[in-house]
Amino acid sequence: MKEQIKQLRLDLDSLARYSEDINERLMQGTEPSPGEKIIDDTDWSAQVESCTQCLLFSKAWLGKLLAEYGDEPSPYKDGKSAVSDIEPTDSKVSIAPGGNDKTIYTTIDPEPWAELPTHVSRVDLLRQVIGSIAEKVKQLTNLPGSREAAICRTQSWTYLTEARFYLGFEFERLKQKEDDKAI
Repeated sequence: MKEQIKQLRLDLDSLARYSEDINERLMQGTEPSPGEKIIDDTDWSAQVESCTQCLLFSKAWLGKLLAEYGDEPSPYKDGKSAVSDIEPTDSKVSIAPGGNDKTIYTTIDPEPWAELPTHVSRVDLLRQVIGSIAEKVKQLTNLPGSREAAICRTQSWTYLTEARFYLGFEFERLKQKEDDKAI
């Protein structure tokens, strides 16, 4: 169970990075694909940013769940008095090229993300993957007997659900912008 939770945390870290990448692409104003209408892709999306925050909160709640197993992630430990006392998080995905035996891998396949030509397609895929991760979190069973463990799982699932809501709001924002331009 602990390994499954750790893997989910890594996957959530990957999804948060992909979510950040979506907003970075918006701010850079990436070129549309042939046939795609430009919907003013040079802005920043508060909805996508909120999705990123929800993904990180979901990951944090899974870290709290690990603490219920006695396996507390290092950033949660108390007694820090300087920045140098802060340990690096132990559930970040390494993106260093080439990797090494310390590289941590995620089950999220990065290949489809690079291939997606439009903002809408990237948001749609992120929404789908978040939905599948939410189902995995929802199915975490045989938790330690504490009430707190169940709360941690529920909170993680709730934040994943909210992340999907925010991406739905992003679709609505894009549709509204297109409708406003048509007027």
